[in-house]
Amino acid sequence: MHGEMSMLNSKAELKPEVVIIGSGNVATHIALHLDGQADIKQIYSRAYSNAKTLASLLTCCKPECVDDLSGLYTNADIYIVAVKDDVIPEIGNKLPRLERGITVHTSGSAPDDALGVNGNRCGVLYPLQTFSKQKNVDWSQITVFTYSSDADALALINKVANMLSDKVKVIDGNLRSRLHIAAVFACNFANYMWIKSERILNECGCTLNDFSPLLQETLEKALEQGAEKSQTGPARRGDRKIIDKHTGMLHDKEDTELYRSLSNGIMRHFGLI
Repeated sequence: MHGEMSMLNSKAELKPEVVIIGSGNVATHIALHLDGQADIKQIYSRAYSNAKTLASLLTCCKPECVDDLSGLYTNADIYIVAVKDDVIPEIGNKLPRLERGITVHTSGSAPDDALGVNGNRCGVLYPLQTFSKQKNVDWSQITVFTYSSDADALALINKVANMLSDKVKVIDGNLRSRLHIAAVFACNFANYMWIKSERILNECGCTLNDFSPLLQETLEKALEQGAEKSQTGPARRGDRKIIDKHTGMLHDKEDTELYRSLSNGIMRHFGLI
């Protein structure tokens, strides 16, 4: 009996076998963070050299690199598909029938079952963060959203997600897509505003670094008080004179229209027009 229990314990302690499909920003950060915690068996990329580059960054795992899905190792526990959204259906169609493994994508918008077209068990592992290969991230601060309609599959997905972060939440595709919309507003659209701001700053002989205290304070207030309570500026006050002055100083038609549209949106939100 003692021998049987030891065997069970040793199996339970085995690192999950993982295959990484993709070699871009998200795939790189996930692979680096799982290195040593999981057994990364293989890395796939359409460009073999990219798979090799990612593999070379790992210090604990020595994965095989492939550029053809037909050569995929089919006996891993989990297959993490970290590719662009429009490539996910193609990957799903080309994946071989897996012996026991679970396929997950890392998208905020793709359907929950996007990778289940060939009868493979599937789910989602979506880290809500913007990733760049050149910049480290603090995984302890990142929420990882997971989902699978298969309870056993979800248990394994959550196990891997917890290797990435302690902040793991189960959420289905409809709510995840709405989260993604919120992320676009909060991150992508906000960054575009910084692009607009940076150009004007450069014209003044300044850089976005000069706005660092302002940006940090704005974010901290929004997180502490809520974004609505933290809104300030001419539009929040309904100061049309300043709004007209600013739009008159803008040289680019698109910037003028954007400034006025956003100002009107703020005033409408607060009942000022």
